[in-house]
Amino acid sequence: MDFWMTYLNRWLIPLFLTSLTFYFHFKKDEIRKKIEKFKNITRRDFCLNLLDGFALRFDDWRYTLFVPILAAVALDLLVSWAFQLPLRSMGEPLITALTTSGFLNAVGEEFLVRGLLLGMFLAFLLTLRKKSKFHFLKKPVQISESTYHTASIILVVLTGLVFSISHGNFTFYQFAIRFVNGVLFGVLYLLAGRNLLPAIVAHGAGNWLLILIDNPHF
Repeated sequence: MDFWMTYLNRWLIPLFLTSLTFYFHFKKDEIRKKIEKFKNITRRDFCLNLLDGFALRFDDWRYTLFVPILAAVALDLLVSWAFQLPLRSMGEPLITALTTSGFLNAVGEEFLVRGLLLGMFLAFLLTLRKKSKFHFLKKPVQISESTYHTASIILVVLTGLVFSISHGNFTFYQFAIRFVNGVLFGVLYLLAGRNLLPAIVAHGAGNWLLILIDNPHF
């Protein structure tokens, strides 16, 4: 059982989610054309907004690469200093750590947590920015710009909480460092216009920091 759970959690699920990430990226135009044929306007708008949340755009390198890397590394070091505890990786072999934590987990988890979970709620809110009627609402609803931004911030915090809890934390330090990272990834996602790439870069940078610390001669 441990053998299969190890491969399922560390390899198969991350590989599947990473594949989905790139599928939506390379097939987005085809998917968009199919969605635009939906007759239900609310359903069409929601699906288009959700699809836009899976974007992998390489915009200005300063905000796509430099700022996410700097923010992730600085935040991990700050939390480590605040708790006076060292940063540690999972102690995996180097090639395994680089492939899973360094790439597959960074891409797959951001697709799942920021792109799908956070993106789904943001797509709902974005759809409601113009008067829309979902089947579970009694009447059409329209929210203001300020309501959207306030709700977005709350959702970033909540998904950061989900992100941390889903890792099965054993200490408050582990919970805290994953929670603040989850919030950081969500903020980067929002500031980039629901672009997953800065969040993926930051997630990968934080994981690479742990790998480099455990492999100082790498």
